[in-house]
Amino acid sequence: MPRGLQTNDRSSVLCPGPRPGISHVLVIGVITLVAVLLTIPQPSAAFDFPYPTNLWVWGANSQGELGDGADVNLNQPILQALLPVGTLSSRLAAAHRDPIPVNGSHSLAVDRNQNLWAWGYDVWGEVGDGKGCVGNVCVVFSPVRVCDEGQTAPCTQFLRGVTATAAGGYHSLALDVFGNVWAWGNNDFAQVGSSCTLQSGICSPRAYVAPVRNNALFAQLHQTCSLPIATAIAAGTSHSLALDACGVVWAWGLNSSGQLGINSNDGFELFATPSAFRLGTTIIAIAAGGDHSLALDKQGHLWAWGDNSHGQLGIGNQDIKTSNVPMLLPFPQDTRFTTIAAGGQHSLAIEIGGSVWAWGANDQGQLGIGTNIDSFSPAMVSFPSGIARLVTIAAGGVHSLAIDGSNNVWAWGSNDHGQLGNPAASVVTSTPVRSVFPDGTSIVSIAAGTSHSLALEAQSFLFGLEAAVDLQLQTFQALLVPHGLAPDPINLTTTSSPIGRAGRRLLVTNTLTDPTGHKLVLTVIQEQQDSKRLALEVQSIQYNGGAVITPPPNRIEFHWHTDKSGAITKLTQHLVLGKSGGRTEIVTHYHKAKNQTTIHVDLPTGRQKFAEPGMVVVQTSTLNGALAFSDGTHLWP
Repeated sequence: MPRGLQTNDRSSVLCPGPRPGISHVLVIGVITLVAVLLTIPQPSAAFDFPYPTNLWVWGANSQGELGDGADVNLNQPILQALLPVGTLSSRLAAAHRDPIPVNGSHSLAVDRNQNLWAWGYDVWGEVGDGKGCVGNVCVVFSPVRVCDEGQTAPCTQFLRGVTATAAGGYHSLALDVFGNVWAWGNNDFAQVGSSCTLQSGICSPRAYVAPVRNNALFAQLHQTCSLPIATAIAAGTSHSLALDACGVVWAWGLNSSGQLGINSNDGFELFATPSAFRLGTTIIAIAAGGDHSLALDKQGHLWAWGDNSHGQLGIGNQDIKTSNVPMLLPFPQDTRFTTIAAGGQHSLAIEIGGSVWAWGANDQGQLGIGTNIDSFSPAMVSFPSGIARLVTIAAGGVHSLAIDGSNNVWAWGSNDHGQLGNPAASVVTSTPVRSVFPDGTSIVSIAAGTSHSLALEAQSFLFGLEAAVDLQLQTFQALLVPHGLAPDPINLTTTSSPIGRAGRRLLVTNTLTDPTGHKLVLTVIQEQQDSKRLALEVQSIQYNGGAVITPPPNRIEFHWHTDKSGAITKLTQHLVLGKSGGRTEIVTHYHKAKNQTTIHVDLPTGRQKFAEPGMVVVQTSTLNGALAFSDGTHLWP
């Protein structure tokens, strides 16, 4: 399943109502819209970043949170060199807590092959290495792979197919390609989401040293949304959030400050419960702070709930100390936001024009507004004049990070452990300073922990796209899904020109542009032979105004059968890439009665055949100008 399938009209494209037996099929470049402009927030997909990436780390390291094998704090970014050779990171997370503890935090990174790595503080098993503390050793100084469910150290099986991750105060979350939410670490307040037995008001077992699947959440999503998948996750100090494909926020764990937003003051919730938004609100992004939560709706408006003792809800009312329901921030109706971040006791958001707003605790200058006074209303961060617009933000325990359109990192707030990445910065820095990287370093993703920082370097942000085809009652809808690293909007312009029989053959040109100006142009020929057949051919790919790339000969065909209700009973997918002698050919056959998909792969190097339960559809993507296929586990060619 693809992640992050959002458009400006989620209700019509994503959630048209219950459709038993209908699934989503991934193909490339199919679209039926003519001359439209879409803004797709939170880009993400099953394929990860193909270009070489470097992981940079700095700040506190006494508990191994930098993963460089040492315990020495760093006041300037260095390359993290202990991931296995060839491991390309694609997504990052760093834990922060409220209140700020004396001990450290942990870090997480997803690699290109959708494996999850972790390091740092492990007293509750938050690293997920299957052991937690061994004697008095509760720290993991070098990256390790997160184990699979039920594993104990030394693990022989590991969590796979991870598309997103989140680091809480003492627990961790992961999202996989099938929309499952996994969690591990401290479970005192049911933040892991696994059933527990209450003992003196605390959950038992109190900790999980390897991931467990949130089965209750998955079951509820199947009953409430026509697309029963989670699309995003967030973790606070002791609470967890998930966003489903219909724009509903689910919350579980500690609720002492109303941080679950479920219109309840109960101490904590054992099972995921929908947050109590106004009827008709569709959420597209979530963030979890120490004991507060944020959300962004599809109109670009901001919501907040939970602890407001320092103004971290941004509602301007100092008398409201907590809120157990989401509250709409009092911006003018025409103000639109694209990105949100929640720190220990402060919050950040990027307006559509590229300005950063901040509110909440400010004793260490973490709001970046030039003072050290808490702000109960949003205030604009004071960046130096002349810098490129801001495109990405991260909020740590008491510091903040941002990336501008020129891929520079800016930091402000506490610098007591070097977490701002600028040796010349003071211990408390109330306006943004530029983190010191070697010239030419292009940062595309950041994460902020309790007192440490992470950044991902790559030479390009936008690299490709997929399209989800919704087989619905013998018709289909299409939705392009761009691939990117940071949770920022990507603009999509699509034009279609009829070139054949009554418009049944279309030349479709898709142009995608990210906030920094990187651009991809992909042209395909689409042919719908009848109501049950569809064929596509990728004609050209162009990156950032460079040479127009003509891919190898290719053809992607679909043929499906449905019952009277419109549910798919059989689906055949035939993909061909290349010419004879160097051709890759994949044929998949799905049979509903058998609940099985058989996959035949014919490569120049040999043949493979295997079967998977349920509907498994080969995903097709552009990878740096080339085409590739994947079923979420294997990658061809």
